[in-house]
Formats: sequence, structure tokens, C-alpha cells
Amino acid sequence: MGIKAGEPVPLWKKIIAGGGAGAIASAVANPTDLIKVRLQTDGMAKDAEGNLLPKRYNGMVHCFSTTVKEEGVLALWTGVGPTVGRATALAAAELATYDEVKTRLLATGWFSPGLGLTITTAFASGYVSTVASSPFDVVKSRVMGQPLNPDGTGKLYAGMVDCFMKTSSSEGVMSLYNGFWPNFGRVVPRVTIVFVVMEQLKKNFG
Repeated sequence: MGIKAGEPVPLWKKIIAGGGAGAIASAVANPTDLIKVRLQTDGMAKDAEGNLLPKRYNGMVHCFSTTVKEEGVLALWTGVGPTVGRATALAAAELATYDEVKTRLLATGWFSPGLGLTITTAFASGYVSTVASSPFDVVKSRVMGQPLNPDGTGKLYAGMVDCFMKTSSSEGVMSLYNGFWPNFGRVVPRVTIVFVVMEQLKKNFG
């Protein structure tokens, strides 16, 4: 059944809506994300003697063309699994948490609509979405940035699940939260700005 105007939206529908939007957007944008990660990790690979290998790419366009030429067009979607997983978890947690926490805070009577409520709710949303997405963020970066075999397959991980298993097995489950606080420091300001702008647009333009 549909939701009538003015009726509260169930939490599960908020999660599905946010997760679906994040999954579609991240799948479409995966090529740019792959190029970004490869450029960021370029020059970090080492030879058998431990010496750093020279950089492979001299810019975004060169990275794009080299990847397509050497590995094929579909290689641009390398790591799409963890990328979609991360975006789904992030968007679902971010959007659903913001709306749910806002509704519950207003119901307590301690908060009234305004900047204070938006910032408080955005902080909670940012924290929950960082917790939900951090493991996927770690796996995504490792899968996309790993050195490749001549046939284009990864030397370290066969894919998302393999990376999850190897990382948690060799480094412990909490290693999936490496970089949590820098990630939190990136997500919360972005979430706060997004929701402050959104609330102002709703207030002024309906």
C-alpha cells in the first residue's frame, strides 16, 4: 500500500529508498571512483626487492585510456561490488537515520524545528552512516588499489568477499574500521551541510 500525504513513512521504506538511490548512483559512477583510487595509490607498488616501481599514469585521462586498452571496458567496473555495498549502506543509514532521529527528537518536545535540530540530527546520521559504511570503504579501497596480474586479475584479492575474509582473518575484524575517525570527520561535515541546505530550501521554497 502507498503512503498517504502527511502520514509517517515506515523506517524500512526509508532504508530501502536511501539504499536503492545509493546503489544506483555508485554503480553508474564506479569508473570515476576506480580512476580516483588508482591515481591515489599509483607509485606505491614495489618490486620483488622492495623498491618502489615508477608511476604508471600521468593523469586522469591517461589512467582511463590505459585501463580500457589493457584490461577492457568492463575493468572500469572493477570493485563495483564493494563500491555499491558502501554506497548502499551509507545512503540507507544516512537518509533513514536523519529522518527517523529528527521525527523522534521532535516528538520528545525538547527540540523545535531549526538549525539546532538539523545539526544534532545530522551528527547522529553521520555517525551511524560511518559505522555502517566503513567496512565497505576499507574493502573498496583495497580491491580497487591492489596490484594486478598481467591478465587484469587482482594479486591480493579475488573480490569483495575474499577481501572481507582475508582482511578480518589476518588483521582482525576491527581492521575493517581502519581510518574510521578520518572517515567520520569527512562524512559528518558533508552530511551536516547537505541537510542544512536541504532544510533551508524546504523552508523557503516548500
